[in-house]
Amino acid sequence: MHCFKIFICFELVFFSVEHSEENRKTYNSISEDWDLRRRSFDMKAKEFLQRIPNKTEAKIADVGCGTGRHLELAVSLGFKTNNLFGLDFSQGQLALVKEKGFNPMLCSMLSLPFEDGFFDAALCIASLHHFLDYQDQLAACREIFRVIKPGSSVLFSVWHPDKKYVAEQERKGKFSFITEKKAIVTYTKDGCKYKRHYFFFGREGFLKVLMEAGFFVGELTKSGGNLYAEARKNVKFFKGQAE
Repeated sequence: MHCFKIFICFELVFFSVEHSEENRKTYNSISEDWDLRRRSFDMKAKEFLQRIPNKTEAKIADVGCGTGRHLELAVSLGFKTNNLFGLDFSQGQLALVKEKGFNPMLCSMLSLPFEDGFFDAALCIASLHHFLDYQDQLAACREIFRVIKPGSSVLFSVWHPDKKYVAEQERKGKFSFITEKKAIVTYTKDGCKYKRHYFFFGREGFLKVLMEAGFFVGELTKSGGNLYAEARKNVKFFKGQAE
């Protein structure tokens, strides 16, 4: 059992439906196994972090940080450990974030316990797709928008696998669709199966929720089975597009 100090948002609002609690229990149960399996960094995250100026002073939020692999990446790129904040709803995963020397924050993406404009940049890698409902997706994006500084950037990624991969996973029993875009994805550890709930974004839906939250989206690209969006707060021009 891990004993550690952790920041807690006492007014946190966990996801509004039962599937979110199942997700949380799953990630608590698989945290150490997840840390071992998810050691590689997201190359888009690396490229994004490399472009951030003043790395020794910049405060970075990893929203839905898991066990902190991208916080480790940030340190390797010159960011200071005490300026790196890992935000997640899984206490099991945050225990590992704490062990790695970062600032863990147990909270919901729907209620981030930071003042407006606190962060210089943020990552939200493979987290937003755990919200199955549009209003929750929008509320989470608005919270991230709120806590970053004007002119700051956020890198979002969500699942967007191709149809062939999805069909293959369905045949293997790993994907079970509730609706066309909502699925239960099975994670196996030591012979036990754990359920995770996912929303499969399309390009239009992903762009819509980010723009409605207030972001100006400069890039929307696909890499592997993911969609990536690099977005900014309160700028008129970004990547050659007008606001």
